[in-house]
Amino acid sequence: MRALIINKGGSRTRAYRHYLKKILSIFILASFLFDSTVGYSLAPDLRTQREAFKKEFQDGCLLLSHAAVNDYIKQAIDNAGGFERLRHRDETLDLPDGRKMDLVIAAIPGLFANRGQFGHLGFGSKDKAHRPIIYVDEKFYYDQRIAEETAAEAPPGGWD
Repeated sequence: MRALIINKGGSRTRAYRHYLKKILSIFILASFLFDSTVGYSLAPDLRTQREAFKKEFQDGCLLLSHAAVNDYIKQAIDNAGGFERLRHRDETLDLPDGRKMDLVIAAIPGLFANRGQFGHLGFGSKDKAHRPIIYVDEKFYYDQRIAEETAAEAPPGGWD
């Protein structure tokens, strides 16, 4: 113990703190080495690492994002003063699976910038003639590929 007292100007408290720090740092280093070599983890099993949680989280994100896009479109229609005031056109598309689809294509300002979608198929949306509506970003209103790819998402049996 005399060596401890002489060390660091003779203060026992400083010496104890010094050696305590060294012991703790060795313990922490050893625990990380043990963790990486043996595979033992100090962290508890996280709920976010379970497959059931990941699946449920992805489903929730998909539903929330779909609802957010629908809300954005609804707000854009209201801001325009109704669907009739939006730029829209009637279209008949030939789909890759051989179907022909009569639908309406409507331009929504800022759809891509605000919601990350070029086009959105409104499953519940129908015009007065009961045709489905594809909402596309205003900048891509005349891009036929976006309309065709979005329409291809429609179920083969159509809407209820």
